[in-house]
Amino acid sequence: MSWLIRFKEFFAILKAIFSVPPANSGGGSSPPTPDPDNPTTPPDAGGAGDAIATQSIAWLHAPPAAFPVSSRLDEVSVVAPIGAAPVISWEWTHPGWLPVVGNGVGANMWVIAKVKGVWYGATWEWLRVNPMTKCKATEAKPGQPPFIQAKAWPINAWYPASGEEVGWMISTPCRMGYQGAVRGRSRILVTRWP
Repeated sequence: MSWLIRFKEFFAILKAIFSVPPANSGGGSSPPTPDPDNPTTPPDAGGAGDAIATQSIAWLHAPPAAFPVSSRLDEVSVVAPIGAAPVISWEWTHPGWLPVVGNGVGANMWVIAKVKGVWYGATWEWLRVNPMTKCKATEAKPGQPPFIQAKAWPINAWYPASGEEVGWMISTPCRMGYQGAVRGRSRILVTRWP
């Protein structure tokens, strides 16, 4: 059965690399066009641009690239102790579009990795609100890749090297297709793996 899962992941990667989806494509319903008269569409929060061009990323979950930038991801830090799961913490200003779906889930944290010369983006964590999530240990066990819970190849098998650039973004939920009526994301921020 695992060969079937790997085949599906491989096919999804090939599809992401060799197809150019329309700006509003992805799983589930299409994200709405920003409309100042529609309160469910967050306004563009502006701020600095993305550190990685969204069109250069092969999205492994429903792509949030067309979403308006409606929150700020100001800082991400990683502590990767030897023999323990890395702990990732961040400073994030959300716009009030949370929660979006059931169980208090309001966002996905994304990791964007350059694997063999190609940027890949995958959600790796569900973020709940009340209280707002600001820090997460990865679910990796010693010896496992740190983003194994991304469940999307090649990120789930990727081991970042010390000093390697890693991209981060937070968006409204996209892991299982577009979820909820509101669409929004932070800009992409790049840090270096410790």
